[in-house]
Amino acid sequence: MRKLKSVFITLLSVLILTASLVGCESKKNDIPTVQGLFYKVEKDGNYLYLGGSVHVGREVKFIDSVEKAYKESDGLGVEINIQDKKLSEALNKEMMYPEGDNLLNHITPETKDKIEKIVSELGLKLDYKQYKLWALQSVITNAIANKAELSAYNGIDYKFITKATVDKKPVISLENVDIQLKAINAGGDELQSEVINNLPEIEEQQKALGKMYEAVINGDIPKIEKYTSTINSGSKLSRESYNYMVVERNKNMLDKIEGFISENKKYFIVVGAGHLVGEDGIIRALEDKGYSITRLE
Repeated sequence: MRKLKSVFITLLSVLILTASLVGCESKKNDIPTVQGLFYKVEKDGNYLYLGGSVHVGREVKFIDSVEKAYKESDGLGVEINIQDKKLSEALNKEMMYPEGDNLLNHITPETKDKIEKIVSELGLKLDYKQYKLWALQSVITNAIANKAELSAYNGIDYKFITKATVDKKPVISLENVDIQLKAINAGGDELQSEVINNLPEIEEQQKALGKMYEAVINGDIPKIEKYTSTINSGSKLSRESYNYMVVERNKNMLDKIEGFISENKKYFIVVGAGHLVGEDGIIRALEDKGYSITRLE
């Protein structure tokens, strides 16, 4: 059970939260300045910037070196532009079961009881039976995040997409809707049910989510690595999910990043922090390929 609780935390750090986002007001006073997890990646005189995101957050300011890197960039790269209306509509369309089908056809009575308990405790007013399991889990995650005063609108990727739109910088998606959907639903209903059935109490989830957020904005690499690696040490299903959610997606994003550098595109790229760190992380892969990596401090 302890491992499955950690799997829940890891899923939060890896998956992008794009559907049914619930806003949460930020406190405007005393906005902290944070370092985050950002790097300059160089080779043969060409370079770009690469940073780690957590997809929910509070209002923060980044240190000057990070803000300067963004300002000098030619464009912003993200996993997927969650503010793109067409992409959002495509993801939202996939959240619901088609007419004639519903969630009860895909889960056990045990999972149904656990879902109803969580939905009731969170005070969610929705017909949960129409949601696919991965979508319902995202809705639940956003509700828990809001209880922890964390909002998707203050996620690091969302923050920079908003800035880039205002600054008229191009926003480049490293992935597409199909890749995102496969990542969100990695492991299918079986793993999603396994995770939901073993979720800890709401308050414990809030604390875990808050700790994960603090680890990312403070650039605490050992803690981020712990979250990301846990899913690879769980059940066979969770290990298979890790292979797609992290390993395969990292390879695809690495190819894009190398292409940008070879073409001398000075992009500021932000992806989930779980993709950057650890043995399977993008930073390690870039180092192995001879790129110079410098942490922004």
